[in-house]
Amino acid sequence: MKPQRFILIALAAVIVGASLWWFTRPAETPEKTADVPALAKANTPKTAGPTTQIAQPLAPPVKIKSQTAKSADAPPNSSDPQADLKTAIPEIARLVRAGDWATFRETYTSPDKADPRDIQKMRDVQQQTEIDVSKDPKYGQFMQQQYEAMAESFEALENQTPIFSAAGNEATYQYATPAFSNGKMVQGVIPEAMTFVKINGKWYFGPAK
Repeated sequence: MKPQRFILIALAAVIVGASLWWFTRPAETPEKTADVPALAKANTPKTAGPTTQIAQPLAPPVKIKSQTAKSADAPPNSSDPQADLKTAIPEIARLVRAGDWATFRETYTSPDKADPRDIQKMRDVQQQTEIDVSKDPKYGQFMQQQYEAMAESFEALENQTPIFSAAGNEATYQYATPAFSNGKMVQGVIPEAMTFVKINGKWYFGPAK
C-alpha cells in the first residue's frame, strides 16, 4: 500500500475508532453524595394576581470547533491555499480541526488517486458524527479533542524544511501519524514520510508517478 494512501486511511480509521470507543465505553457511575436532610419549607405569602413564568433559553448544541483561533475560524490569507505549501498545510490543519474530512479528502487527494467512493464514505461518517454530536455535547467535546491533536500533527510540519525533488514538484516531510489509545489521542512516535506533489499549480498528497 502506498504510504500516502496509508496515512489518509489511518486518519479515517482514527475517527471511526474514536467514535466506536465512545459509544462502547463503560457507562459512567455517578458519584455518591451524602444524604442531606431536607430543609423545612418556609411559609411565603401568596401574591395576588397571576404570575408570569419566563422560560429559560435552551442551550445551543455543541458545535465541533477549535478552542484556538490559530487556523480554525478562517482559511489562510490566500486566494488558493493549494498554490503554496506555506498555506496548504495550515489549510489542511484547519479542515481537520473543523472535522471537515470530506473536503479534506476531496481537495488534497491527487486527481489520479481520488476515489469518489472513499470520499462518499468519509462524507457519510462526517454527517453521522455531526448528528451524534448534536445529541450529545460531551461526545462533541471528546471528538474535538481528537481533531485538535490531529490538526496539531499537521501544524508540526510547518516547523520543518521539506526535501524537494530535483524538479521541485515534490516535497517530503516527516510526519508522525497520531493514534487513538485508551480514550485519547496520542502523537505518533514513528515518523512517516509524507510527500506532497504539485500538479497544475496545486499541492496534493503525492508522490507523483
